[in-house]
Parts: sequence; structure tokens; C-alpha cells
Amino acid sequence: MEQERTLRRRRRSIAVGVTGIVLLFAAALGILATSVSTIPLLVVMIVANSTGREDVEAYRGLAWRGGIVPAVALTIFLFSLTGIPLTIGFIGKFYLFAAVIRGQFYLLAIVGILNSVVSLYYYVKPIRMMFFEQPRGDEGTVRFEAWNYGLMGILACATIVFGLYWSPIISFANRSLNFFTGPT
Repeated sequence: MEQERTLRRRRRSIAVGVTGIVLLFAAALGILATSVSTIPLLVVMIVANSTGREDVEAYRGLAWRGGIVPAVALTIFLFSLTGIPLTIGFIGKFYLFAAVIRGQFYLLAIVGILNSVVSLYYYVKPIRMMFFEQPRGDEGTVRFEAWNYGLMGILACATIVFGLYWSPIISFANRSLNFFTGPT
């Protein structure tokens, strides 16, 4: 009887440990995916510096005011933050939600998924403003330097490439996890 209780406790502690390791792996992957996906701040800073405005109205008709590259790049980044498939954000959220479900934190998974759906509503507004709204003329001119276009293009492509070919990211996350926990 005593040995049975000890084995139960041991099994529970092993299950908690494994759940922790899985969540740590998912967190490492999620941090990497979120780091790449938070690049929209670059586009926001460039538009704010160019127009002198930071409100959503500053993006009205951005694609038609000479800012097609920043508009497309920001769209890709916002879709990635939402977790739309074919982006690195989707991969990060997929592994995070899989780990949360594997750890049997179902309520947390439901809240996270609902949060992603709600975030899509908020991220679509600037996209709609950039592509489907005509400029009024008070948005200010948008000027970008060549290196800004190159940087935005490279980061937008990386967001999609790592969304399609994520095995290097998974390998990196596994190596990072093994560094902290030791080989499993």
C-alpha cells in the first residue's frame, strides 16, 4: 500500500515534470515566433516618422500613397501575430496551444484561441485602412529610404518562409530546450 502511494506520487511528479518541459519548449518556440512577428513596430515607426502621425488614420490609403511595400509587409506581420496559417506566428501558436492541451489546460487553450480570433478583428482595421480606404490628403506624404524597403521585404519574406519551412525553428527550439534541461 505504501509503495503504491509512492509510485502514484512519483508518476504524478513525472507527469508534472514532463508537462513543464513541453510547456518550456512551446514557450521557447513561441518567444522566437513572437520576436519575428513583432517586427510591425518597424513599419509603424517608419510610417510615424514619415508622416508625423501615429494614429490608425495615418495608414489610410498607404498602399496608394507610395507605400505598397510597407503596407504588404505590415499585413503579413499582422496576420502572423494573429496566427494565420503560412506564417511563423501560426507555427508558434500551434505548438503553444498543442503544449497547453497536452498539459490538459483546456480552459487556457480555449481562452487563447478566442483571444486569437478577437485579435483578428483589431488587426484587420489597419489592413482595411491601408488597402481599401482612399487617402483624404491630410495623412501626410510617405517617404522611405531604400534600406527600409529592403529590411521590410527581408523580414516579411522570413515571416512567410519560416511559416512554410519551420523545421529549422523547431530544431533551434529543441537545442535551446536541451541546453537548459539536458538531453531527454
